[in-house]
Amino acid sequence: MQLIYLIDSTSIYELIYSLERYADYNPVTETWLPMAFRDAALLHCLIFCADSYRQLSESRAERPEAVIHLKKVIEIVNERLTAPVPNITDGTIVVVCTLAHSEVC
Repeated sequence: MQLIYLIDSTSIYELIYSLERYADYNPVTETWLPMAFRDAALLHCLIFCADSYRQLSESRAERPEAVIHLKKVIEIVNERLTAPVPNITDGTIVVVCTLAHSEVC
């Protein structure tokens, strides 16, 4: 519930998906949340990004709770990539891209 609240309480959806609202398509609820509920790293990543966006949009520092989610993301991705047989899933790729994007923006 925290994730849905964070996404709905910010303007992330409108900012990222400005055209999709005209096509009656919500990628957050139709793609990203279902994928996040199946992938722990992605779930933690979305919570971190949504919380960080909200804090930064209100000119506040990142909360320690958000950083805990970021640490968990890094831990999970490191485990996947350093396994004897790397476990690179769609969720892992989305997480790496999302974190890279959040660092650039």
